[in-house]
Amino acid sequence: MNWSDKPNRLAGCKYCPKQLKCASTSGTSSLRRHLQRCKVYPYSDVNLKSNRTPNVQATGVHGTSSASPSFVAQAYDPTVSRMKLARMIIIDELAFRHVEREGFRDFVYSLRPEFHIPSRITVAKDCFKLFLAEKEKLKSFFKQSQIRVCLTTDIWASRHHLDYMSLTAHFIDHDWRMQKRIINFSSIPNHSGQTIGKTVEKHLLSWGIDRVLTVTVDTASSNDVGMSYLKKRINNWKGSVLKGQHLHMRCCAHILNLTVKDGLKDVDDSIYRIRSAVRYVRSSNSRMQRFKTCAHEEKLETKKLVCLDVETRWNSTFMMLESALQFQRAFERLEEEDPKYKVELEKLKGTPKELDWSYVESLVPFLKIFYDATMKVSGSLYVTSNDLFHVVYGIACMLKKETSSKVYGQKVMAKRMKAKHDKYWGNLDNINPLLFIAVVLDPRYKLEYVVFALDEVYGKDNGGDWTKEELHNKVKGFLDDMFKNYSEMRGVICGSSSRSGGSVEPNDENEECENVEDYLKRKFKRKRIEDRAGETTISELERYLKANIEDDEDKNFDILAWWKKHSSEYPILGLMAKDVLAIPVSTVASESAFSTGGRVLDAFRSSLTPLVVESLICGQNWLRSSTLPIDMEEKFEEIEELEQGMNFINNVVLTLYHLFILLLIYLWFC
Repeated sequence: MNWSDKPNRLAGCKYCPKQLKCASTSGTSSLRRHLQRCKVYPYSDVNLKSNRTPNVQATGVHGTSSASPSFVAQAYDPTVSRMKLARMIIIDELAFRHVEREGFRDFVYSLRPEFHIPSRITVAKDCFKLFLAEKEKLKSFFKQSQIRVCLTTDIWASRHHLDYMSLTAHFIDHDWRMQKRIINFSSIPNHSGQTIGKTVEKHLLSWGIDRVLTVTVDTASSNDVGMSYLKKRINNWKGSVLKGQHLHMRCCAHILNLTVKDGLKDVDDSIYRIRSAVRYVRSSNSRMQRFKTCAHEEKLETKKLVCLDVETRWNSTFMMLESALQFQRAFERLEEEDPKYKVELEKLKGTPKELDWSYVESLVPFLKIFYDATMKVSGSLYVTSNDLFHVVYGIACMLKKETSSKVYGQKVMAKRMKAKHDKYWGNLDNINPLLFIAVVLDPRYKLEYVVFALDEVYGKDNGGDWTKEELHNKVKGFLDDMFKNYSEMRGVICGSSSRSGGSVEPNDENEECENVEDYLKRKFKRKRIEDRAGETTISELERYLKANIEDDEDKNFDILAWWKKHSSEYPILGLMAKDVLAIPVSTVASESAFSTGGRVLDAFRSSLTPLVVESLICGQNWLRSSTLPIDMEEKFEEIEELEQGMNFINNVVLTLYHLFILLLIYLWFC
């Protein structure tokens, strides 16, 4: 703008001949508004919205035109920028006050000076508004798609003495991809079974979700009460399968954790002494450096570091023992060269003895089987329901074998583990039969494998109570019932019978009829439709069971891709597979939400209300486009490199400090 010399203070636009009058001697509002409307100014809102910027073409070396990606200018919309800011706050787990920090404000000003950075209160409101918008999208998806979901739920106590329940929905979408969504992360007053059941029911009703196959929970007795309550309620919903009888699914990772912890009771002292040794080494950089020196003198080539476990997680205890075993000689040398090591550990239960190392060395290969099994069934972004069957009955056979081991320590541990294992999986009638169906729907195994595996554990020839024929009839009977249930639901959904394409007649036996002839005619039509539907489903089932099995040696076999390809050939089986294969066999998905909750509810964000916490945690889960999990575990090689770098920096700083002192002394005497 160029100011004129007129007494009434007119300003002329540099881009057009427009003359603007100033409201006061220092006001510029009219000038700013004109720039937004100016048709000549290239960055005005009018020109940006018209997308006048042409495609950018770069000329090649030889004079030919090589096309580069076309660029179309977008109109600047501060509302969009604010929503992007809210999205960043949610996804990157930033504090609301982040927008008021000097560095962030300076950075945003360098990008877009006219963007008005909102206050932390406004950002919090924007985050909640974004959460509500995403919730409506997801709610609409559940309503329109009519997808059946499997749930996992668990309860977490925050550092602020509030209990939160995480509820996660798992399902396979129409493109046969495994999906999970944290649909609720809400506060809960107590851990009673009635409260758990009613809270889950309330959330499902608010989402409009009535098609639930299973709810996976841990082994707490309160969960049994909660699942009994939910069975009664879901049984009245139109989307239940077999009246919700098999709704309750126990978390297998939790059962494996209890099984191994029972087996490790006899070696608790040995594990405690090794844990104390590891804790001593990792307590300071100087001790770790001394330990590395001992490892180097013992010519240990491994680049790993010893890691400290979480005592409540046996798989981390396994990792600690496995890494400590590789440094056994280094620990023994450290005991000889570091007097403090022995003094501090003697205050506890002493240093690890040769017998402790021998015990652990014999147990680690045995524990690795449980570790691998736990890791395999703890996934939430791939199918796990068909793998649990192999894990449960593979471990059962292994424990039965180890109870007769010649090694006394392994024999005692196997007996303890088998007792805990049999508590949950020893009675066939207490096992959710959907696990059997998941393996039947795996084209690499089918029904014969299920009956064979059950016979190995429960068969009379192996000390059990069941004949092979009884086992076959039990699994096949449940399979037939489920087929019938799904064929009826498919007929209702499609509005036709499985074969004829005619409409499904309502069940009107209790309705008044005009005359006897109408009553008999309607009853005959219903009977005919049911018979034809039964013939169709049975033929489809038999056709699948008699078909050739797939190669189980193929490590890249994708069961979801197989069913995507064959679901048109087996339509009713395809519906079953889409639901059963989505069952999560552990509550790891819900527990992973607690890791996010621990970062969101840190020591500096204690004032967040439960509603805001839910919007941040659920919103992050919905907004993240990547399906890759965040890797929060320690990378020991990276830690070692970091520590080496920090040691180098510390040495340089210390050297410079000494030189500075010497310089001061020199100047003083001079």
